[in-house]
Amino acid sequence: MGTIPTRDEILKFIADRPGETTKRDIAKAFNIKGADRIPLKRLLREMSAEGLLEGSRKSGMRGQGDLPNVSVVQVTGRNKEGYLVARARHEGRLLDGPQDPIIEIDDSAPRNRRHRPSPPVSPGDTALARLRRVDKDTYIARVIRKLGDAGGQIIGVVRERNDGLWLIPADRRERYDYQLEKDTKAAHGDLLICEKLPGPRMGAKRAKLKENIGAADDPHAFSLISIAEQGLPTVFPDAVMAEAEAVTEADATGREDLTALPFITIDPADARDHDDAVFAEPDPDNEGGYIVWVAIADVAAYVKPASEMDVEARKRGNSVYMPDRVVPMLPERLSNDLCSLRENETRPCMAVRMQIAANGQKTGHQFYRGLMRSVAKLSYAEAQHAFDGDCLPAFAHLNDTVLQPLWQAYQCMVEAREQRQPLRINRP
Repeated sequence: MGTIPTRDEILKFIADRPGETTKRDIAKAFNIKGADRIPLKRLLREMSAEGLLEGSRKSGMRGQGDLPNVSVVQVTGRNKEGYLVARARHEGRLLDGPQDPIIEIDDSAPRNRRHRPSPPVSPGDTALARLRRVDKDTYIARVIRKLGDAGGQIIGVVRERNDGLWLIPADRRERYDYQLEKDTKAAHGDLLICEKLPGPRMGAKRAKLKENIGAADDPHAFSLISIAEQGLPTVFPDAVMAEAEAVTEADATGREDLTALPFITIDPADARDHDDAVFAEPDPDNEGGYIVWVAIADVAAYVKPASEMDVEARKRGNSVYMPDRVVPMLPERLSNDLCSLRENETRPCMAVRMQIAANGQKTGHQFYRGLMRSVAKLSYAEAQHAFDGDCLPAFAHLNDTVLQPLWQAYQCMVEAREQRQPLRINRP
């Protein structure tokens, strides 16, 4: 006969065992039989009352905070490998904190042909899923069925049929077409952003118009189609937006004052987020050499670890640039304002001061956490005019002291680059 296990032994056994554990499983593992099951039952009841265990002794128990074998999950995006990931929903709340587990969606074909394949899901969908624990922070989920269709956004092209207008999703993973409301103002071939509407499981899926982009063959439509096909998140959660709006100016304590240096930004003409700035000047201690400064926006001055914005940024990974739009990693309050090195505005930055010898080799560098102020915003074309000796009047006051030294430092460094013979890839 076995001995009654301790609380720690029971918790370790449940944690190491995939899925939920019944009282019979515990009794068998610790060789507890007959009348000895009565004190085991009492101990398990006490552990449940103390909050150490969840679930029922008969149908299955799990450690506090562990997810049930079958849970409601919401697909939140994709990981860096491109696989769908989700978070569990509990009592109407999405468990998406830094300590909450990540759920990876397994949409591979079932090994047994008699089993039905999992229904397809996409970011924003809510589903009932069967979970298998991989480690402390990760679960694998097989979708059992999607739960309604409300709350999701969908992009597609309008097709006119005998029974009205239908939306053909741009995302090929979508299984269904969506019937549009009767008063939808759209024409055959238009590209729409729509909201999925709830409806009966067996009936036609329905959608409501949010925005009509125009003809699907318009060049601007290709970006939206790409966004839909790749499942890129285009809307920030309310908690992220609220946190972004509450951000105040960064603390200047401990930062080097670099505002006297005439940094400039050089970006596409329609750029709104200016995330880097440059400045160069001849090095008085190094004949023919230059001191080159490069500064980037210090996003960490506003986005704190484990904050709502930090968690969302980790999900997105990076901003995605399209020919006519950007899918940002951070809300516009930061990406286009506080974290943009805008002209004549003081901004926190991370900067490096590099010493370049006359032969183009770097001889030293030093990093700074500082405050900077851009003195001018140039487009690539405007900068090139100055470098070609045809500086535009708007930047004439910067030509000799800022623009030409920057061009000369570049010429110096390009010579060293040619000597290294880097790989050249000619692409259109």
